[in-house]
Order: sequence, then C-alpha cells, then structure tokens
Amino acid sequence: MIAPHDKRWNLRSASCLRFVSLHPVHATQRTSGSPSPKSERGLGGVVGPAVNSLQGGTGEPPARSTEGLKPVAPHADAGTSHVTRMRRLHPAPLVLALLAAFALACGDDGSGLKGEIAISGSSTVFLVSNAIADQFTRAEPGVAINIDITGTGGGFERFCDGDTAIQDASRPISAAEIQLCRARGTEFIELPIAYDAVSVVVHGDNPWLSCVTMAELTKMWGPAAELQVARWSDVNPAWPDLDLRLFGPSADSGTFDFFTQHINGEAGKSRRDYVSSDDHQLPAEAVAWQENAAGYFGLAYYLNNSLVINTRVKAIEIDAGEGCIAPSKESVEAGAYPLSRPLFIYVQKRAAERPDVRAFVDFYVANAGRIASDVGYVPLTEPAYALVRARWGGRTAGSLYSGAPPGRSLEQLLR
Repeated sequence: MIAPHDKRWNLRSASCLRFVSLHPVHATQRTSGSPSPKSERGLGGVVGPAVNSLQGGTGEPPARSTEGLKPVAPHADAGTSHVTRMRRLHPAPLVLALLAAFALACGDDGSGLKGEIAISGSSTVFLVSNAIADQFTRAEPGVAINIDITGTGGGFERFCDGDTAIQDASRPISAAEIQLCRARGTEFIELPIAYDAVSVVVHGDNPWLSCVTMAELTKMWGPAAELQVARWSDVNPAWPDLDLRLFGPSADSGTFDFFTQHINGEAGKSRRDYVSSDDHQLPAEAVAWQENAAGYFGLAYYLNNSLVINTRVKAIEIDAGEGCIAPSKESVEAGAYPLSRPLFIYVQKRAAERPDVRAFVDFYVANAGRIASDVGYVPLTEPAYALVRARWGGRTAGSLYSGAPPGRSLEQLLR
C-alpha cells in the first residue's frame, strides 16, 4: 500500500489515473453535481414582507418563501452529495488493448485495495473530506468514497445507527448523541482536523454596516425576534428603516448549533422565520441577491466564494467586548475572532478495522493540515496534529469534550 507521505500521492497524473481506474466491465464514476436530497430541508420564510406564518404547534420551520429572490445559477458544488455511480460498459477489444497499454505506461494502479466508505454530516467539513477523498482515490481507485451532506446533527443519527463509517462534524458530539451511539452499540474515535469560524455576512453594497456586537446579533437572531424584529431599525435604531432578510443554515447543521450556542446562549435556540439550508452556498447566493440581507455560514465558504471575489457578499466584523475583529485565518489562528471553532471527523471503531477505512483515515490525519489550508480552513498546530495521529493510532474511543472542564484549549484536551 502507498504510505500517506509517499510522493506518488501528488505526482501521479490525474489523466493517467482516470484511465487506469477503468475496468473492462464496470467504470466507477465519481460525481459531485447531483443535488443532495436533503440540501434544502427545513427551509423557512424570508424576514420582512415575505414572512410566512409558522406551522402552528409542529415545531417545524415555516415553508420556504421565494418572494423577492432572483433566479440564481447553480454553483458547481452547491447542495451536492459526493456519490458513486456504476454503469455497464461493453468496450471493444481495441479499446481494451489501449486501456491495458495505458495502464502499463502509467505504472502502479494502487495497492489493489477495495472497498466502499460511506461518510455523511457537515457541509463545512465536506470541503476537507471531499478534497482528501479525491486525492486518496487517485492512488487507490478500487476504493469508492460516498459523501452525503446532511448537516452535523442529521449525520450523527446515521452514524450512530451504523449506516456510515465516518461522520463529518463542525462541532463536538453532544451528550445526547453520545447516549444515542451508546444505546445503538456504536463506539467512535473523535479526531479534530482543523479550525474554522462562522462569518456573518451582508450584501456587498451595504454601505452602513461594517461591525456588529454580540448583543445586536442576539437581538437579530434570538427566539424573541421571531415575527417581531423584521426591520434593520428594530435591531438598532441608528440603522436604516429597511426590511431585514435573513439567511442561514438549517437546524441539522453544526454551524447552526455553534452559532446559536454562542449568540443565544443555547444550541438550537433561534428564531425560525428565516430562509435555511443544509448547504452553505445557498445562503451566500441569497445574500448576494438581496440588498437588505444578512446571513451566516462557515468562513471557508466565505474565503473561497466567487460571490465574495466579485464583492457581492462581505463579512462584517464582530465585537465581543474587545473591539471589532474581522474573520480571517490570522484572527482565528490567534484566537481573537469570537466565532471560531474546531472541526472533526468521527470514525466508527468497528469500521476502523477495515483495511479501506484504516488506509483512508491514515491518509486523512497525515494530510489534514495541508488540505484544510488549501480549502480555506486554519490548520491545527503540528504538536496538535501529532496528538491526533497518536489518538488515531491508539484507536482511542470517546470524546475529548465529555466531562472536560470548560475553557481548556483543544491542544490541552488532546494531551
């Protein structure tokens, strides 16, 4: 098997690999352009004139409103699941001969490792897992990796049920989820992979808002704001008397849990009358088309978003009592930005004994820092990554955060 640090991971030609991975009977087609069946789950209404009445007593968000929204061209990765599809081939002998010759010219076709790995969970962590899966399967084309964006909460339900081998999470596993996994006989290994932050954004042409306080965010997003705070001036009288249109992640999202915990004091505690989606790209596109809009999503989606490059969306600074701090890799790394957080993968301990899962996670933890940086996240320190690799190597089960005293850093918890 190719070691995670072997240069062949990076040096082998992608075009060569596409030919080598073809089988005379079947071809594995890895696609990322199909909409996830849950990518628009739980869509709420638009704050302002387009507010929909809540579905009384159900606890469910209101139906999605599209009033005032312009058509948005689908983004290449928006609302997608990374899936594996099989299709039947009947190649002519000449084609087979050419493929065989090309395979010989390309050299090593991986280690012969076979398997199928199911991953689900956070759309935030998807950016890292998808990039790592692409690199891993180039060297091990016999392994199919399927990544489904369900949100962190929805992913943990499947993970605890044993439906997936790996869970992407933008927050630590909750006490209730630990109990669920325990009740269903699922042991897990928790592996931090990088830092991210939540960016609060407004339309790129907004001329009057560059910084917001935590108290203003609470007034804007708290449960008491539902159907009450519908204009910018309702949040701060000094702000314009304009419709307030809000966009953000769904209640299944770890970003939602993190934001509501830090802004409203309790995970899941939020107004419901806003447009929500499991996919961070959709709120970004909505804010880009709504001049009076605001929203929040992961920092990596902000830093890598073409809408930002085209100045359609801008992040605002956050004042948590220490002055206005902009979201950036530097402010997250320094611990200065108030809405920064660690990201994780969780591995089923039972699945960790499978050769395909073991090889993939070996590669993941060896390359997480480099790839996380490539897609816009902030790597952990090298000592922290060494502790993560040791945790994986020892197959250490359980959560670092279970019963841990508050205020300890990630590196302290790893030790």
